Amino acid sequence: MNTEKKIDSILAYVKGELIANFSNNEALSFIEWMKKLTSDTLKDRKEKQILLQIKVCQDAGEIAKLKLTKKKYLPKNYPCNLAIGDIVHVSFGFGYCSELSGGHYGIVLSELKANMCFVMPLSSVPLKTHSFYFDDLNLPSRSGLEPGKKSYLRFEQMRNISYRRLENISGMGQKNIGKDRLGEVFAEIRKYLNFPIDKT
Repeated sequence: MNTEKKIDSILAYVKGELIANFSNNEALSFIEWMKKLTSDTLKDRKEKQILLQIKVCQDAGEIAKLKLTKKKYLPKNYPCNLAIGDIVHVSFGFGYCSELSGGHYGIVLSELKANMCFVMPLSSVPLKTHSFYFDDLNLPSRSGLEPGKKSYLRFEQMRNISYRRLENISGMGQKNIGKDRLGEVFAEIRKYLNFPIDKT
């Protein structure tokens, strides 16, 4: 079977399964995430090609043009001055099995390296095995601001992600949890992971 026929076959299978076994909202969410993955991957490749051209270019005027072109492929609502401790909106997309799906707030826990950063997701649903929350972040929800609403840290969902998943929080400026709270978060991560340390 050639590649095009194989793609058609797989797409037909996916469509059949989505219609038969998923709700309309889930099916649409899955397809929209496939579209975003495709679009963002192409933009990311174009951005990297331009960065390579900038690296070898010697002409200042041409470099300026290339930098302007590169902006076309950057995310539209990306938090440019990203700092450790910032709270951002994260597009998790259609999660694999028990992974988070959709959009959630998250705390940035590392610097951006190779277009990736480490993020701790926040959720209104606690993790049963390790419950830790902040109740004064005052983050907007669908029903507006809810003072005192608990934002639970989802330790089992923390991960390294592409910067293309990150967005500014709609209607808010930059928000950072601060050094003291970062210390609390890192201490809780150590408790949660409970890495064995061989001291022999």
